[in-house]
Amino acid sequence: MKTTISILLLLSCQSIFSRTINSPIPPVELTSFTGQVEASCVHLFWTTDSEFNNLGFEIERAIQIGQWQEIGFVQGNGTTNEPQTYEFKDSLINVVAEKCYYRLKQIDYDGTFIYSEEIEISLNQITLRDTTNQYDYIIITVPEFVTACE
Repeated sequence: MKTTISILLLLSCQSIFSRTINSPIPPVELTSFTGQVEASCVHLFWTTDSEFNNLGFEIERAIQIGQWQEIGFVQGNGTTNEPQTYEFKDSLINVVAEKCYYRLKQIDYDGTFIYSEEIEISLNQITLRDTTNQYDYIIITVPEFVTACE
């Protein structure tokens, strides 16, 4: 998208010029991005105020900052001036961490993309300290009924 900026330059009160520059206009106006732990999942929520040529969102997770992994995709709504609400559930099965980081990769129909801000989600883990032996270590237990993210 191009934006024309006109600048009045006063040199003997005669010179006027305008210049066209490339200005990256975000194709999606993201208004919120949050998450919460629910049983065996992290439930992510985000909203947009408007969208232009929005193919969709890749959801990425990192257990350590900088080590991003794609964990899912949510279809966008193309072009709209109406607020949109999205959600995604990330299964925590086989994830051993005190916290996870999430970000959205918004992708346009032409393949261009932009990343959202990162959010940090603290995970609640059940920990028990083994006091029955001489070694001091932590046992992390996961209830047997936790099988999938629903």
